[in-house]
Amino acid sequence: MNRRQFLIASGSAPLLAQTAAPAPELEWVDAKKLTVEGLGFRDVKSPYDRLPGRAERVVPAPVWNLSHDSAGALVHFTDATTEIHARWTVTGKSLAGANITAIASSGLDLYARTDAGKWRWLGIGQPTFPETTATLVAGIPATEREFMVYLPLRNGVTSLDFGVPKGSIIKPGPARAPGSKPIVFYGTSITHGIGASRAGMTHVAMLGRTFNREVINLGFSGNGRMEPEVVRFVAELDPAVFVLDCLPNMNPQQITERIVPGVKMLREAHPGTPILHSPYLLQQLPECLQESTQSLLLRRHAQPSRRPASSQRPPLTRCDSPSAHYRSNSASLPYPRPCAPAALPGRSLTDGSRCCAFPRESLPSDCRDRPAARPRRRSYPY
Repeated sequence: MNRRQFLIASGSAPLLAQTAAPAPELEWVDAKKLTVEGLGFRDVKSPYDRLPGRAERVVPAPVWNLSHDSAGALVHFTDATTEIHARWTVTGKSLAGANITAIASSGLDLYARTDAGKWRWLGIGQPTFPETTATLVAGIPATEREFMVYLPLRNGVTSLDFGVPKGSIIKPGPARAPGSKPIVFYGTSITHGIGASRAGMTHVAMLGRTFNREVINLGFSGNGRMEPEVVRFVAELDPAVFVLDCLPNMNPQQITERIVPGVKMLREAHPGTPILHSPYLLQQLPECLQESTQSLLLRRHAQPSRRPASSQRPPLTRCDSPSAHYRSNSASLPYPRPCAPAALPGRSLTDGSRCCAFPRESLPSDCRDRPAARPRRRSYPY
């Protein structure tokens, strides 16, 4: 297109807008009549709450308030429509935050399933307060397909309806395979989705699409500290696996007091369900807790190693426990580094630096003469 054609097209835009076809008459369907996923409890005060009503005055007040956010909830349906509209009502006047967009915090996020079975992003619903009516997508082929709409991450939803042109029949999405259990995520703002560009872009939502599993998001921004009152409600769910991501908001004392009891609580309720901690969680635990936590989480039976005897790694020696003055933050670990293993046959360790982060006088005698384990550089997807 040359400059002249561009100017002519631009000048005719207002005329085209005035002569556009009238909006089609819509039929509205309550989202609760469709397939709603991502909510683990039925006895809730509001239809898209994440904790049951009986959790009020039991869990910490901030956790209870955050449980009204519809993070992780989605609506699954099928239709052969050419366009999809939505209207929804949110509870919070603040539609966005310092570290989350209005679309992620209070809007909707639409996906469609391709013929190859892959979920692809299709459109968004930009929010207003308190009620929004928006077109999520228009002009798509009228082919029967599956749709999935993620609800707001950082706002509560009291009502949600979907509109399609008259003549289209919107139906609940197909049920999951028999015996397919959800994945439960419990953690902090990372799990909650704070900072994601859209509700479908949290790692929880992406894993749900990748594994084709229902996911339940119990992330609580600024919280998620494995409080026993909260873990009891998490233990009421019956998932395929528990994923715990609580360390970023926990201090050393909370880690010492809550990690192992919390895992035991889940294990007693679900003896055969896997319990996974985030990769960096066990790395930051004192070694006296690493051993017991790993045994509780993994429940592995001893198996003969396939490595030659000469290449077996000797066990790490425990160093001192954390001091009270060490505080947990994202810049430094609250615990000493583990001691390096004894030298393997045919190898020598030349690093003669200190074994751990604490004064050598406070270390066990068998740890003082060991070289420090070299820290491994780790990278994370967020």
